[in-house]
Amino acid sequence: MTAVYSVLLIILALLLLPYLVALRIRNLLLHYPRSAGYQRMVENSRRYLMVDLPSPLQNPLAVLLPGAGSRARQSMAEAADFYRSKGFDIAWVDYPDTSLREGPLGWGLPEARELVAKLLTVRVPVVVHGKSFGAAVALIAHALSPKEWTTVSESAYTSLSEVLEYRTLRPRWLPRSILTILKQGIREAEKALKAWRIDVAANAPLKYLRPKRGAMIFLHGTDDRLIPPRHSLLLYKQASWQGIPAELILIEGGRHSNLRSADVSRWESALEWAVNQACGKSS
Repeated sequence: MTAVYSVLLIILALLLLPYLVALRIRNLLLHYPRSAGYQRMVENSRRYLMVDLPSPLQNPLAVLLPGAGSRARQSMAEAADFYRSKGFDIAWVDYPDTSLREGPLGWGLPEARELVAKLLTVRVPVVVHGKSFGAAVALIAHALSPKEWTTVSESAYTSLSEVLEYRTLRPRWLPRSILTILKQGIREAEKALKAWRIDVAANAPLKYLRPKRGAMIFLHGTDDRLIPPRHSLLLYKQASWQGIPAELILIEGGRHSNLRSADVSRWESALEWAVNQACGKSS
C-alpha cells in the first residue's frame, strides 16, 4: 500500500506542477497585489508610466527608467548625478503605484509606446537610460520612435519569456519530461496574464531591434544571477547586425544591481560614450 500511495502522490504532484508554475509566474509579474481594488484599477487604467519632464527644456535630456522593484529608483540616482555633471537635465520615469506593487505594468510594450509619445515633442539631445525592466522599455521605445536618441541598456533581457523560463525551469538537471511539464505551466500563465493586459510574447526587445539611427550601449554584470549577461550579448549582436552603432560593456563581478560599484571607471566610461553620441561629439 505504501508503494501505491507513493505513486499516487507522484502523479498528483506532476498534475499540480503546471498550476504551481503558473501561480509562481503570476506572483512574479503581478506581485500579489495588496488592494481589493486592483482588478478594477487594471481594467480602468490607461497609463502605464509617468514621465516627469523638466520645463523649460533647454539642456540635453537624460530620461531614466528604473526597474520594476519598489526600490529600483534609488539605484538610478548615481546615473542622474553623472548626467547632471555633464550638463544634462533629468527626466524621471515612474510606474504608477509600484511602491505599493499595485500599479498596472504591461512589462514592456505598452510602457514603450507611452514613452515614445511623451518624447516626440522633445527637441534637445536625449539619452534614454533604462535598467532591467526599464532597459527593456528603453530598447523597445528606441525601435518604435521616429525620433533619434541614444539608449543606455543596463542589465536588460532579450524577452520576458526567456526571463520566466530562467526563473522557473530550475534545477537544470531535471528530466526533460519534467521540464516539458513546467513549460506547459509557463504557457498557461501567459494565457491567464492577458486578463491583466500583459502580453508576455510581445515584450521581447530582441525582436524589435531594427536598422535605425541612434546609438546603443549595453552594460551587464558577469555575475548577474537574475538576468544572465548572455541577454545583453545577444542584444548587442542583433543591434550590430542591424547596423545600429552599438557597444557592449561586461562588468567583471557585477551583479544585477551593483554595476557602478563593481567598476566605477567602466560604468562611467559607458555613460560618457552615450553622452558623446547623443551630443554629436567624438567618442
